[in-house]
Amino acid sequence: VVLQLTGRPEEFAAYAGTMAAEAVRVEDIASMLRAYSTAYANNPTIDRAIADMDLVYLNGALVYAQDVARMPVASERPTVAVFTQRYIPAMKSVDMLRNEIISATFGSMTATRTEARHAVLISAGLGGLVILVLTGLALVLRFGLFSPFDAARQQINDIANGDFAEPRPVRHLGLELQDMFAKLSFLRSQQKAKHKLELERHDIVEQLKRLSETDPLTGLFNR
Repeated sequence: VVLQLTGRPEEFAAYAGTMAAEAVRVEDIASMLRAYSTAYANNPTIDRAIADMDLVYLNGALVYAQDVARMPVASERPTVAVFTQRYIPAMKSVDMLRNEIISATFGSMTATRTEARHAVLISAGLGGLVILVLTGLALVLRFGLFSPFDAARQQINDIANGDFAEPRPVRHLGLELQDMFAKLSFLRSQQKAKHKLELERHDIVEQLKRLSETDPLTGLFNR
């Protein structure tokens, strides 16, 4: 509009077309800002700033600028000083809206950063809890299941190899494992008694063999 007011008369119509196109572009931007505020911002301060821009700039200063751009008679047009004196103050509402959007954006970024930090701390805490649970489970499995079964395997090997000595007691067992070790103890005692009977039988057989081959009085071989 300022270029229209200061330019040559033959250029006035071309500037008027440019002004109309720019006005449409400004309206499109304002529509996008309204949609953004409704869908994402949800900020009463931004809503008030948009309403103020609509009232002061879009429905005030911009309409005034369009009216000036369409004035065909040069004598009816305001001077540059008069135009800027009325138009420029209305731009403050646009600056206020821009500042509110920037402030809200930074506030949202800060809140998001804080939430992300909290999420990281929560994730780290949950991760540590999972590690503790898994470590506890591993210890329970080791001392409550793997170690008793390893001890049972060793006792079975000892019994099979003829070692009937009482093993070290295995502590902190469940009822099922206690029953298993009680049966191993019973098996050990049976095998020990059987082994003892076998030794005694072997001694008797040897004595009978010796008696059948030698004279019990002289100890000489029978002829």
